[in-house]
Amino acid sequence: IYTDVSRDGRLTGPDVEGAVDLSRQTGLGVVVSGGVGSESDLEAIFLSAEWLEGVIIGKALYEGAVNLSNVLAGLEGR
Repeated sequence: IYTDVSRDGRLTGPDVEGAVDLSRQTGLGVVVSGGVGSESDLEAIFLSAEWLEGVIIGKALYEGAVNLSNVLAGLEGR
């Protein structure tokens, strides 16, 4: 799990670049956490899916900033 604690709970967007760097350096898949604040944040993560193992979404779900049904529908067929 890669969490940028400076972004956690702020809904300002995750550190995708840092997560990609960690994956490249270790050769492992990464679960991204911290900062997801919109469906476009999730799209940015999913575009780098070769290293993605998962995403943790917290506050964005609780506050309605991310509609999980929309996200899942957008992923169908990928």
